[in-house]
Amino acid sequence: MSARLDFAYTRMLSDVVAAVEPDGFPLDVLHIGGGFTMPRYLVAADPGSTNLVLELDPALERIAVHQLGLRISDDLQVRIGDAGTGIRESGDDAYDLVVGDAFGGVAVPWHLTTRQFIEQVDRVLRPDGVYAINVIDHPPMGFAKAETATLSTVFEHVAVLAPAESLAALSEAT
Repeated sequence: MSARLDFAYTRMLSDVVAAVEPDGFPLDVLHIGGGFTMPRYLVAADPGSTNLVLELDPALERIAVHQLGLRISDDLQVRIGDAGTGIRESGDDAYDLVVGDAFGGVAVPWHLTTRQFIEQVDRVLRPDGVYAINVIDHPPMGFAKAETATLSTVFEHVAVLAPAESLAALSEAT
């Protein structure tokens, strides 16, 4: 498996991982959505970490396994089904990191952006855990602003990481 990340957003997520585990300890990670880039990266870059991927589409897992070389193991497991339901099966304080990377087309499915879902994310995170979500938006940045506001109702600290031009657009939109 490769520890190479080609996309800017995955490199930003890897920076979040580095901040979560500055001392190099293994992480328990829940992935909302199965792009499989981050789980594969963590298996390669952070041996001993566990990754559970909640993926809606079984075809995506089959393609990843049969055409892209994804290896399911004790360190990288996949549970097929809706993440909104699947997260309820996880125990309290089970994860150091939750990575949100689920998309229906070019948008995060609406039910994965609600306060109720974010409360489930908070429930499964350990006290010092981090939720990192990939959000796609364009000016006037209405979705990014709304999701930041929703996250702020559940989490005490919320940070937005983005390329400078995206942050400028977000600032101009407020």
